[in-house]
Amino acid sequence: LRYLADFYRISLNKGREVISVEEELDLLKNYMKIQKIRFGEDVSIHYEADEDALQCRTIKLILQPLVENSIMHGFRKKTQECCISIEIRERENGVFLEVMDNGEGMEEEQLEVLQMELSRIREKPMEKITDTVHIGIRNVVQRLHLEYGEAFRFRITSNAGYGTRIEMTIPKESISEGQYV
Repeated sequence: LRYLADFYRISLNKGREVISVEEELDLLKNYMKIQKIRFGEDVSIHYEADEDALQCRTIKLILQPLVENSIMHGFRKKTQECCISIEIRERENGVFLEVMDNGEGMEEEQLEVLQMELSRIREKPMEKITDTVHIGIRNVVQRLHLEYGEAFRFRITSNAGYGTRIEMTIPKESISEGQYV
């Protein structure tokens, strides 16, 4: 119950959209604990983060939907060990966040369709997301674009049978200063 309370405390946080990367990571960790209790999910997750990157700002709920996609879609037919890796690094050009899984991955055609949908978000960022295909990824990209404009990077690679990797770079912004660095 504590994990659920912590998850909601951060995610609802009085409507505050911007949080520290550390709070975003805590939110994800609580989500994973809830999943384990709720479904007995046999997913191993590895976290690797730079301390300096954790003190930067981000919009909330950008990692959790991507990890949820891994669990819901990437691992739905998987019979071997299900692994997710989260990497957070401070880089000269921003904060690098990566979500990688060893799930089903996507066929090349699926990936191309998704990348076209993501390009459309950059062209028309205010367009409402209505269909249910790729809604988690599309929602994250749309919110990142609305917050950071062209200052963020998002890349997705996937190989059918081997997994998916999502890489994001957001502007480095100190949580204490509220300014881009």
